[in-house]
Amino acid sequence: MSKNVSQAFDKLLLHLSQIERERNGQIIAGSPNERKFRYVRDCLCNFTQTIMKQDFSTLTFDDIDRCFLQKYVNHLNGRNVENKLQKLRRVFREANVDTSVFDCIRIPAKLESDFLMVDHKVIEKIESMNRAKLTGKEELYIDLFLIGYYTGGSTINEMASLKVSFIKNGYLYCRRNASENIAIIPLCSDALHIIDKYQSMCFDDYLFPIFTHKHNSPEQQLGRIKRISELTNQTLRKVSKMLKLENAITMGMTKWIFIEHLLLNEVPYEKGSSILGMLY
Repeated sequence: MSKNVSQAFDKLLLHLSQIERERNGQIIAGSPNERKFRYVRDCLCNFTQTIMKQDFSTLTFDDIDRCFLQKYVNHLNGRNVENKLQKLRRVFREANVDTSVFDCIRIPAKLESDFLMVDHKVIEKIESMNRAKLTGKEELYIDLFLIGYYTGGSTINEMASLKVSFIKNGYLYCRRNASENIAIIPLCSDALHIIDKYQSMCFDDYLFPIFTHKHNSPEQQLGRIKRISELTNQTLRKVSKMLKLENAITMGMTKWIFIEHLLLNEVPYEKGSSILGMLY
């Protein structure tokens, strides 16, 4: 009898939720991969039920044959396909199921990413834009985008746990989620202005008003980060229309705009790597 896919996901998610790790001096329960695998499960569930017209709770690994998987890839339409397939393949391995079905899957060629068409001029336009039509919360989301850029492409997830004590002698020390390395970031005057602007609104000694007294558990904090990220990107879409930008901007673009700016200004590799958290 073939194994159940939903149950295999549940088993892996439970394991990931119980992993403990140290981050910025605190012990946090749950692997950051838990949210990513949960998202992959939800995408597969949506496809199974809406396109294949099958109850996801009854889906088995035998059901995911070459035809099923190719339809799934086509359905994703280039949306982070390789990453989703990589994680689904891991679920197969964790369940001790043959992964050869992935070998013959054709992934359509990706179009050039929009973020390559976005340059530093976008930052300048946002810095100087008229904010009269933005709400207070929307203004915060725009400032989070800007501080993300000023700090070398910091994500909402990374910024959420930053505290005042992480600033020393004009430098911000931030652990990068992707590499677990510590980025050493010189704080420009624009970054310091944003930090000062929101200090009175911050809970405890956090650097930014992302968490409140309501967000005590890791689950609540992850939910808050996801919600703020969604609202930030929603606001950025609004701003893109207001500024009549050629491409809509997202929070994820800050790192690439920052890297392009480093290259254009011929910033030494060692300095750029330190800001990005690429050095061990």
